[in-house]
Amino acid sequence: MSTPSSNRERFYYGYRRTIIQDRTGQPSYVDEPLAAADFLNPQPDDHFELGTQHHGDVGELFQILQYHHRNNLLISVLQSVKLKWGVAGQPEPTADVAIVSNLVEPQRRRTVLDVAGEGIQPSCIIEVIAPRFAEMALVRKRQIYEKAGIQEYIVIDSGLRPENE
Repeated sequence: MSTPSSNRERFYYGYRRTIIQDRTGQPSYVDEPLAAADFLNPQPDDHFELGTQHHGDVGELFQILQYHHRNNLLISVLQSVKLKWGVAGQPEPTADVAIVSNLVEPQRRRTVLDVAGEGIQPSCIIEVIAPRFAEMALVRKRQIYEKAGIQEYIVIDSGLRPENE
């Protein structure tokens, strides 16, 4: 039997939930631990341990930017949106906040932005650093966004890291 401490360590970064149906159609849920690298290319059923402070900060930032751009119908502010580049082998991260101009249906809520399909990419991406993923956001995501041609990448970093979370 696993202890809460060992489960906490096993699922340190989060988990991917898989639904398995038995022969009668009854579902059962299996949670598999995520690795830090999964943060760069999350899948639909991934749940990351970002922390309540991170979620609150991202939500507030999203509301502020949405309010700021409320009168410009050409600008969309998207929260927690997966960026699909359409380039084989290129990681497709989720941006905390993305600002995009000239989207078709700009006010539609999106969880995925098909950059290749829509022919449009964010002009600005803002990330709020979650302590467990600081290295990924500060180095790896920056490289991904730079390679994709994102004009502005803004990082909000409290300076907290896992040892002082």
